[in-house]
Amino acid sequence: GLFRQARLWAVMGLNPEFYKREYWRSMKYASVEEFATGFLETYYEPLDPNNLLCMAWKWQRGDVSRNTNGDIKEALSRIKAKTSVVAFNGDMFVPPDTLKYEESMVPDSKFYTIDTICGHFALFALEKQYMEQINKILSELLDS
Repeated sequence: GLFRQARLWAVMGLNPEFYKREYWRSMKYASVEEFATGFLETYYEPLDPNNLLCMAWKWQRGDVSRNTNGDIKEALSRIKAKTSVVAFNGDMFVPPDTLKYEESMVPDSKFYTIDTICGHFALFALEKQYMEQINKILSELLDS
């Protein structure tokens, strides 16, 4: 199951541009297969499967609209905290358009898009400009 999880992320976790531009070569992998084995499988296979099941449970039940009879707009309009919503270009798990739509329902929120070819895996800071972009967003939020 963990092998399959790694292979699923190889397809859905990365922006198609990652493969088109052969970005895996900059990570010192000679082939896509070597990247899948050396990076993705190496990351996923040692994980405790129960942790992944907990994440899946959270994703299935993490609907804030359950508190407003399914009204997502009502639920998000109740947020009072300063909110920054950060999306990653090419993220196929959490598409920027979806996040932008939801962010528009949160009062006094700001939407940002991180430029990356790593999709959801931008979180791994595989690109130098990722940390620069995140630091700028966090600094702006903390300075406010």
